[in-house]
Amino acid sequence: MKSLMVTLFVVGMFLATPALADDVEDVKAAVHEFYVLLNSTDAADAEAYTQLYAARNTIFAAGGGLLGRTTSLEGRKESFERRIRGGLRNNYNQPRHSEVEVYGGMFAVETSYTTGSSTSPKGTILPHRNRATRIWMKQDGQWKIVHQHYSPMQPLQLGELER
Repeated sequence: MKSLMVTLFVVGMFLATPALADDVEDVKAAVHEFYVLLNSTDAADAEAYTQLYAARNTIFAAGGGLLGRTTSLEGRKESFERRIRGGLRNNYNQPRHSEVEVYGGMFAVETSYTTGSSTSPKGTILPHRNRATRIWMKQDGQWKIVHQHYSPMQPLQLGELER
């Protein structure tokens, strides 16, 4: 009986590994799409950008403050469109040292370092150098962002990142 249980466990591990590897690649593809869309200057991309999020999602932004909540994807979409039409431009690089861990095939934690900048309609450039964590949840076969947490990197950390 014990050997049967061990055999079933080992077989289960081998069968689960490809699925988890596929999930990791799917999350990485969603992360790539997130940054491509975040940099978009086309308001028509608002729908695709919005579809990366779960209907209810939260964020701790890099500037501090309380937990931000989104309870309406329509509101997120309108915010994206206003940003584009208002002239705000993002120039985020694809994340560095990105790692993805999938848990139970339903949740994933993505961690990375992000750099880039935003340019206001008046031309003011705001640099971004953050540590980023996103929690993704699989809904109807698609990975969706349910939480984001950003914290600014310190100058010493930036030097270490270059290594």
